[in-house]
Amino acid sequence: MDFLNEETSKIQKHYQKIANKYDKSWEYSDSFINFISQKILKYLNLKASDIFVDLGCGTGIYTKKIQELVNFTNPVLCVDISSKMLEQIPQKQNLQTIEMDAIEFTRSSEVYDKVLMQYMIHHISNREELISNLFNKLNNKGQILIIRLAGIIDHPLFAAAKTRYEEAYKSSDALVQSMKNLGFKTSIETIDYNVSLEKDKYLKMVEERYMSILSSFNDIEIKEGIEEINGKYSDQTILNFPEHILFIIGQK
Repeated sequence: MDFLNEETSKIQKHYQKIANKYDKSWEYSDSFINFISQKILKYLNLKASDIFVDLGCGTGIYTKKIQELVNFTNPVLCVDISSKMLEQIPQKQNLQTIEMDAIEFTRSSEVYDKVLMQYMIHHISNREELISNLFNKLNNKGQILIIRLAGIIDHPLFAAAKTRYEEAYKSSDALVQSMKNLGFKTSIETIDYNVSLEKDKYLKMVEERYMSILSSFNDIEIKEGIEEINGKYSDQTILNFPEHILFIIGQK
């Protein structure tokens, strides 16, 4: 993301607005946080001695848990463009917050061992530069892990939001190929996690625009979308749906 890019500015405003509600929307449950955290530990092969970067960290939703499990000897570098998202990260957990654009950080930072990018790669316009910078800044045998949602979504969103999502979240093939071209040994795994939420909670999440794609809808459209969801699931108080999660691993 170029720091002065208009689209970046919109995304920054979105996350500034939802920062104090973000964890409530995306935690789903303690078991979900544990599940994702364990996957990150596994795929990045994290060790206490690693210099670990959570790039586009948001509130550090998983890294807070990972720090408890690994107890890194070096401060974890939590990088994000949203100051209000970073404010949600406890300062006493050996987590160092850095308010900076992802590409700017990878241009100027020192070397590191492991990098996590969760639910942020779709916001990056110049992915090739970001991946190239990361390859150059990683220590020998360093790794990156990109977590993103799949191109097809089964969240109980309203139809227009699903269409807009699927236009934005296109295939990861080009990203994986770019990683390979830039020197990474790359693998990818798709895992489904079954989510169960109270319908009222989910409708509130939509109202608060828990996904960045929802920030492209105005208040009237969001209200109509909520009515559509409520009508479609009028006989349900609990919504069950699979979360399709991609784990893309790059090994230097």
